[in-house]
Amino acid sequence: MTKKEILEEAKLSMPEGWFLNFGERMVDELCEILGDDIEKYEIAQIKEKFAQLRWYAGFDDCEPLPPEYYDWLNYWEEYSAHCCWQCGAPAEIRYEDSWYLPWCDDCYAEHKEAIEE
Repeated sequence: MTKKEILEEAKLSMPEGWFLNFGERMVDELCEILGDDIEKYEIAQIKEKFAQLRWYAGFDDCEPLPPEYYDWLNYWEEYSAHCCWQCGAPAEIRYEDSWYLPWCDDCYAEHKEAIEE
């Protein structure tokens, strides 16, 4: 994949607030870690699960990813849990409508107001 393709996939798949807050930074770091090997990198899925980012990917030739990759991924998974999935502001995990999601106070208040109408 190219950096542009990874950015497009991230923008389409990540919750908007996460992409706005850290999507481009995350992809920049990924490109630094993988260097020329970025060409054989493939994303299987990007999503939110249990209030955290899930990013499933690997090399198309099944070679192992470098150890720095897993440090990078663990960092962003943990970071995402403290970032509002809607707007990107600092957030806390809240349970709502059978889902655990990181909401900032403002977005959560808007959501609660909308469902009460």
